[in-house]
Amino acid sequence: MEQPCPACETLRKRLEPAGEDPSVWYDTAAEDWVVRLPCGGLREGVLMPTGIRWFDAEWSEVIRVAADIAFGSDR
Repeated sequence: MEQPCPACETLRKRLEPAGEDPSVWYDTAAEDWVVRLPCGGLREGVLMPTGIRWFDAEWSEVIRVAADIAFGSDR
């Protein structure tokens, strides 16, 4: 399956409204994996960098860090 170009995916993701759940993608503008969190009153939500700056990072590591950012306060 062909993957979209990372810069195109960044633009698409940044232009879409935030959903009810967090979303994760590699953001070429931030040069980092980011987590978009919904935020009342902000259509685009809030982007939080994960600190994982390489595109080909292990998905399991990206998701673990993203979950810590998104749900860490639930502990």
